[in-house]
Amino acid sequence: MKLNQYIFTLIIFGAVLVGKVDTYASIDFTHDEYVRITHPVTDYDEDYILTTFEEHINIMGEAKVGTNITISVVQEQVLYKEYILGEVGATQTFNQLIELGEKDNQIVLEYTTIEKEIGVIVVDIYRQPEEHKLKIKNYIVSTPSDLPDNLVEKTTDTGIQIIMIGK
Repeated sequence: MKLNQYIFTLIIFGAVLVGKVDTYASIDFTHDEYVRITHPVTDYDEDYILTTFEEHINIMGEAKVGTNITISVVQEQVLYKEYILGEVGATQTFNQLIELGEKDNQIVLEYTTIEKEIGVIVVDIYRQPEEHKLKIKNYIVSTPSDLPDNLVEKTTDTGIQIIMIGK
């Protein structure tokens, strides 16, 4: 009997401790910032296009609690795919695996906050055509002369060629 009473008291005490779920404190937003994309990494002030060979890409980011998010993939001003993520929870994070069409893709992230602020973030992603992927996949380098010029460095002292592979 005492054991049951102890378990009952523990359950009630545990329920009181759980209470309200608070937001994740380490994510800070500026005064007029509500949503940010963290992957793929983009600089909204720069004018460039991300390029990939992948058919799918994971869009990840941070947003204020209660923000509703929709992600659209647009090709040639026509809606290709749409993803309704819904309301961002206490972790203040979101992610969505999206499908890219070949060539130009405009990723349009639309959001509405609890305060009824509405915003749009646009990211351009270029998906290389499959034939480009196959050409590179089957590309054979037998000598340094087979490499494009920007991958071969010549030193000034010894005349030895340094071939850069990867990053």
